[in-house]
Amino acid sequence: MSIPKENALVFSQQLANLIKVGISLTKALQALETQEQNKEFKAIIKQVYLDVEGGSIFSEALAKYPQVFSRFYVNMIYAGEQGAGFALVLDYISSYLEKELYLKTKIKSVYMYPLVVGVLCFIIVAFLVMVVAPVFVKVYQQLGVALPMPTRIVLGLSQVIQQYWWLIAAFFGATYFGLRYLKKQVLGQKILGWLQFHLPVFGEFNRQIAVANFVRTLATMLVCHVHLNKAFTIMQKIVKSRPILKVLDDCIRTVQGGGRLSDVLAKSRIFPPVLAQITYAGEESGALGKLLDKYAQSLDQDVEYKAKKVIILIEPTLTILLAGIVGFIALAIYLPMFDLIKLVS
Repeated sequence: MSIPKENALVFSQQLANLIKVGISLTKALQALETQEQNKEFKAIIKQVYLDVEGGSIFSEALAKYPQVFSRFYVNMIYAGEQGAGFALVLDYISSYLEKELYLKTKIKSVYMYPLVVGVLCFIIVAFLVMVVAPVFVKVYQQLGVALPMPTRIVLGLSQVIQQYWWLIAAFFGATYFGLRYLKKQVLGQKILGWLQFHLPVFGEFNRQIAVANFVRTLATMLVCHVHLNKAFTIMQKIVKSRPILKVLDDCIRTVQGGGRLSDVLAKSRIFPPVLAQITYAGEESGALGKLLDKYAQSLDQDVEYKAKKVIILIEPTLTILLAGIVGFIALAIYLPMFDLIKLVS
């Protein structure tokens, strides 16, 4: 049984509330373990409780379950244990996880629509080409009706699919496994990373998502007093975008060499110029975490706006495309019928 990320969110929110009202960590864990419905997560909470009860610190107990509690989560808890404020850190973790889940929902809504339309289009076209068209064509041929070009195209497509369906299936299978293999190779990661930010319509949306995730994660850790270098090390483990990782490597080298983070961000073509200005102001005032946290909120709003914009853009495009394909096949099927009517009349 898998553990949904919603479970970690609810766990964090409820634990924060219990800690705020003065309940000890062990009693809070015991209470959360009792009410948990997911059996696998229930067992994890129970073991964490037993570890803490046995003398382990909370962050060490959580670190044993990276499938549920990421390095980011564990290090945030560790920062709370070191004096950042346990309840405060749990609030920030809850807020972070909530925004992350909300953003993933928005991303799914953007990509789900073209996926559903694409599958629907495939099913309709396959049915018309493989089932409906051959029946009509056979009737036309028996009646001696000349087939116009659109009908011959559909008939040819039907014959190709029926004869070489295995080759088509092998092509899609090879494409799928080929992309999975590319993701594991350095060159493939660079190519896919470049495509991620340069796809028509979706490229800019993907870039905004990556930037929002970067700023939100960094801001959350800095606000909770995680050291900048430590925050970068954690982000190296959780950032998945290859272009963002390259900028992150530059940030680490520059900051460790005594340079400014704002200088690296200003040179990057991925991050908006305003981020470098906000970072510079934060470095000068010593409030980098708070300023980035405020900017992260505006970035989340921008992503939501962009998601709506992308959906508005692709909806009519895909609708017209689907209507055009189905309309062409329907025309190809019924066009010879007009010639037949002329011959009969």
